Amino acid sequence: LGAPRRPIAPGCELMLCHTAEAPFSSDDWVFELKYDGFRLAAFGGAGHGELRYRSGLDPTLRFPELTSALRALPVPGVVLDGEIVVLDGDGKPDFHRIASRAQIHRTSEIQRAALATPVTYMVFDLLGAAGYDLRGLPLLVRKSLLARILPAIGPLKLAEHIPSQGEALLAQVAARGLEGVVGKRAASPYRPTRSRDWLKIKREPEDDFAVCGYTAPKRSRLGLGALHLCVRQDGAWRWAGKVGSGLDDKSLTQLRAELDAELTRLPPCARPEGSADARWVEPELVVQVRYGEWPVDSSLRFPVFVRLRRDKTAAECTARPRHRA
Repeated sequence: LGAPRRPIAPGCELMLCHTAEAPFSSDDWVFELKYDGFRLAAFGGAGHGELRYRSGLDPTLRFPELTSALRALPVPGVVLDGEIVVLDGDGKPDFHRIASRAQIHRTSEIQRAALATPVTYMVFDLLGAAGYDLRGLPLLVRKSLLARILPAIGPLKLAEHIPSQGEALLAQVAARGLEGVVGKRAASPYRPTRSRDWLKIKREPEDDFAVCGYTAPKRSRLGLGALHLCVRQDGAWRWAGKVGSGLDDKSLTQLRAELDAELTRLPPCARPEGSADARWVEPELVVQVRYGEWPVDSSLRFPVFVRLRRDKTAAECTARPRHRA
């Protein structure tokens, strides 16, 4: 196929999505489910197995069921891209379960968890195999090779796609309460950057924000009132708004303890109006937030906390305001 002989080392950059302004269908595109888990790259085959989060952290020892399956692949030098999830009884990804698995450190607890709440690696791309760098090949060619390498059963699962029908797939996803859809240009190479050849498609926009402070709780609320959010733009932090909805009591208490350990005297971004009661922190913690719209001249409207993103760094939070499509 003309792919160059060039091994791909752990630490390689992954291809990232932009967000589509609206659902769409196209004969030049294929569409996949967007999985509610942790993105990671896997390196393995012929007795080797190694994992890397996007942040560069190495979770290899935390998921022994996955690394065993990687070592069993008969092709050396396999490099995979996908999302690691824990499936519930209905076969849907359960983010709380994968988040709990990712926090386990002790070997004995990891071994028990691998049996009680096993992970599944939803693999959607093949970057390399047998010493060849496949990233320059068209997406559908890479996917066809991936389908030949992955076993039919086990924790390495091929992430299926459908051609053309992005709007129909999104409608089915919404009806089943799943996270969203990713559209990918069928002929696109794999580029280690954020590209418009891959587009996230959701019912409502979601983005990742760095936490830069919080407000005190009121009345019977525990922990904190709301999180102050910011994004990185033009080498500086820009305030984006606050989010308090969607946080349960456990999250409120956990976040308050974590943020109190990182307090700073001055806000890291321009102080927004009405923030006299805020307690500020250096932007390190990342959260995913769903919202109705984010006008260019205002803050997030109708924001709802979705989850923590410990697999991302604050510097990656570069979303920009846009009106709802």
